Amino acid sequence: MADGVQIKNRQLDKHIAELRQVVPYLDEEMDKANEKSCKEFVELSESLAPRDEGDLAESLEYGKVKDGVATFTNRGGATRSISATSSWAVYGLWRWFFTEYGTTATSAQPFINPVRRLLERKQERRMRAALNRAVRRSFKK
Repeated sequence: MADGVQIKNRQLDKHIAELRQVVPYLDEEMDKANEKSCKEFVELSESLAPRDEGDLAESLEYGKVKDGVATFTNRGGATRSISATSSWAVYGLWRWFFTEYGTTATSAQPFINPVRRLLERKQERRMRAALNRAVRRSFKK
């Protein structure tokens, strides 16, 4: 405390130590949930993507972010890196935006946002379940 008074409580210290054990399990469980969510997002987006040439649907990928950078390899072998703050990232050809929202010359063919809206609640439930699993694992004796 600000006045130099410290309160020692063995029970409180024990609970704080237990809470600190949640973090390793939390990272592991959230990572699994994020991977599953990204995979599901990419698979559904691929199935809804317009098939004019097929390269847009085939370009959709997901990958684990390492040190804030996700690296993807295109069909042609070109490697692309994007910065990301999440533990997983989804990548697609840059022109997905024009397909999704349309241009003055073409009409919109949405395939990303409908999937995002469809899966949003499911992914939130998945993350909540991962948090609960991490807590249960950490307090298991």
